[in-house]
Amino acid sequence: MNIAILGYGTVGSGVKEIIDHAVTKSTKQLHVSYILIRKGKAKTLPYMCDDIQTILEDASVDVVVETMGGLEPAHTYILQALKSGKHVVTANKAVIAAYLKEFTDAAREHNVRIYYEASTGGGIPWIEGLAKAMRIDEVDRIHGIFNGTSNYILDHMQRYHASFADILKEAQELGYAEANPESDVEGYDARYKLSILASMAFHARVPVDKIYCEGITKITKADIAIGRELGYVVKLLAIGKKAARGMSWAGLSMTRSSAAKGRMWGSSSRSAAVSANTGIPAVRRAASYTAKSPRPRSKMQKSS
Repeated sequence: MNIAILGYGTVGSGVKEIIDHAVTKSTKQLHVSYILIRKGKAKTLPYMCDDIQTILEDASVDVVVETMGGLEPAHTYILQALKSGKHVVTANKAVIAAYLKEFTDAAREHNVRIYYEASTGGGIPWIEGLAKAMRIDEVDRIHGIFNGTSNYILDHMQRYHASFADILKEAQELGYAEANPESDVEGYDARYKLSILASMAFHARVPVDKIYCEGITKITKADIAIGRELGYVVKLLAIGKKAARGMSWAGLSMTRSSAAKGRMWGSSSRSAAVSANTGIPAVRRAASYTAKSPRPRSKMQKSS
């Protein structure tokens, strides 16, 4: 299978590395035909190019892997690839949230597929579980902890009685938070994911800009302490409900700590969790997932 990688940053180079060091039967069948780079950038590999038309006009390219991020030119290139009869794989939650219907319509019209599982909890995987649930029953509610970075910060603030700034700094040093963590800590990442999942589950576009969003940057040690005294923990939740007028929300919630035990709201460290509500209990269980990353020994723990 011949693939073209759009972009050669951290994600794009990572895709190439996996293919170059293929160890499974599936990955050994992949071959990188092109890597699209920005115009004016040095072509350090023989199959690098800076013109998308070169890729679109090559009938031997089976799959386009978009790793550029952002809305443009990712949106244009994905659409062009689908219309050129090429399958597309992307982890770009921003472009999927904005143009999912346009992409799926184009893919259907040109008899190809667009794969966006990696954009929204790909390691769990959420979209696959949701799709399976939707084959059997209607989904009227989606809720969960969609962002592992913010959950790590809140969990450690509560666990070690520490400030947001101190835990954020630690998370960055451990590689759990980006140098610019705005998308995670302001709730934007969770909002993109909720838009994608709600649009899919409710068979209607749920625009990102219509989802109320509140992050965790204003949470203080005092807030955590008050919640603890009342028997609550603080979580950044994303909630989507199917209703006559619709409702989707991504923001902070105080959850009873006793109720959290054994449930997804008790997810700690870098955990992420999602649940889809249906009328059939067995389906509801099948569509509920939790993914956890190993919890490192915190510096706060070392000093306590």
